Amino acid sequence: MRAAACPGMCPEREGSERRLHRLERRTGAAVKEWRRPAAGGGGPGAAAELRPPAVLLRTVRHLLEAVVPLAEAEAEPEPWALVHPFVADRLRSVRQDLAAQRLGGRPAAAILEPSLRFLLAGPLWLERPPPRRSRPGEPGSVDAQARECFSRLFAAYTEGGDENQAEFQALALLFELGSDKAVHHALQLPSHIRESSEMKMAFAIHRALAEGNYVRCLRLVRCLPFLESCVVSRHIPMLRHRLLRAFSHGYSSRNCCYPLPTLVELLAVDSQGIAADLCQRHGQQVTGNSVCFQKNSYKDPDIIPEFKELELVIKKQGNRTRSSIILGLKMKLSPE
Repeated sequence: MRAAACPGMCPEREGSERRLHRLERRTGAAVKEWRRPAAGGGGPGAAAELRPPAVLLRTVRHLLEAVVPLAEAEAEPEPWALVHPFVADRLRSVRQDLAAQRLGGRPAAAILEPSLRFLLAGPLWLERPPPRRSRPGEPGSVDAQARECFSRLFAAYTEGGDENQAEFQALALLFELGSDKAVHHALQLPSHIRESSEMKMAFAIHRALAEGNYVRCLRLVRCLPFLESCVVSRHIPMLRHRLLRAFSHGYSSRNCCYPLPTLVELLAVDSQGIAADLCQRHGQQVTGNSVCFQKNSYKDPDIIPEFKELELVIKKQGNRTRSSIILGLKMKLSPE
């Protein structure tokens, strides 16, 4: 475990060597950047550049309570395309300092939990989400960071502070939807975690996928809260693709057509136009409000488009702020 003696959110040396980011100037506080570890090194070295747990937690709260709300400010809002990469970088730097000190238990969980919520929900608020797979020379992908974060968080839970474990075990199970390894891990969890409402829903979605019941899968996704829906959204194109493949064979007929409005409901898309486009990409003929499924004309599309998913994801946010979602604040019921 390395000594940590940096009293501020940004080491004095770094603050004097680089220009402040626009968001740092606006909030009046510099925050340490993430830096790729030197070859053969394990991350930050000098104690003067390593922030202790209390400072790391203060940094996380500053990013989520002072910087993230700037994207929703009534006066002079900042674009999320500017806020998101800044916060993503600074949270990654926090996790780097955390790993260097080998912190575990509740102190680590308090930092990793909001970091994960940001990684899972943040890209959905972008007009163009970042690629899931990293390109040569670029920092790790969102998927890679999320998996690493899940791994560190579950290790921290073994040392205590696991009151939110059911939420994050369910999120991990949905993140790896269709993975036998993820299901095996979940089945080894204590019974009070496995039998939580969050885990029961995640298990049900996995079961529906394993049984090839894609209609039930998408119906269950409709019932998920906002954050869980953000996680599952990465799998939605695959579920729709498999459903249309099954329908093109199961309902193949020269004389009968399937009603497009019904297919909109089963595919859980936002409009008939989207449903028609998906059918045509799979080689199926759309005429008016009907689809004529033909297994002989079925084809796997080169690209399965990803949509904003208004009904399945975006509208579930309601009037909750991004900051409250990332911090995990529960909605309060208004008095009757």
